[in-house]
Amino acid sequence: MIRVNLLPIRQERARSAGKFQLLAFAAILVVEIAVFGFLYLSMQDELAGVREDVQETEKAIEALEKDVEETKDYEAREKQLEQKLNVLANIEKKSRGPLGMLTELQTILSPPRNAEERYAQNQKQWNVEWNPANLWIASFTESGGSFELSGNALDADDVAEFLLRLETADHFRNVQLDFVRPSDTKAAGTQVVEFRVTGMLDYAMGETTEQDSKGS
Repeated sequence: MIRVNLLPIRQERARSAGKFQLLAFAAILVVEIAVFGFLYLSMQDELAGVREDVQETEKAIEALEKDVEETKDYEAREKQLEQKLNVLANIEKKSRGPLGMLTELQTILSPPRNAEERYAQNQKQWNVEWNPANLWIASFTESGGSFELSGNALDADDVAEFLLRLETADHFRNVQLDFVRPSDTKAAGTQVVEFRVTGMLDYAMGETTEQDSKGS
């Protein structure tokens, strides 16, 4: 009986199968490395894009913060300028206000000097025929924007005309007649009356009116 030794063939087949498995494993490993490499490169590109977006966003935020700071600085300077203008306006009002009030009071106690002043007094319902010499002021005090004025007049009608003129003036507000009564003082042998008027002073309104008249 002839015997054939098959062991070398089996060994050869086993070696061939091992080589094939090794090659297959190597091929799979190469493919996986390639895939991972592709994914890594893709992620790197995506990460670079994200970083670029972050940088642009940071630049935009810095620009906005700069704009905000400039706006705050502008608002602060505008507020300081407004405060300075208010201070100057108050100084001007305080310096010019009393002068305007005294000028108006002089106009109230003066007859019209020309046709223009006569027309202006008529528009205010003043009696242009009234003689201001019939009334004279004895005292005038001011405190905290209020005033107190006292004086004498030939009769109550003179006081009424003076009161009307104060009520229609620009610098005088809330004019009230405290009293009018006979006085012990006499003028040219005639008994006169004494009176007292109180109210508020409005320098701002008077200055506004003067500026409007100049502008027109």
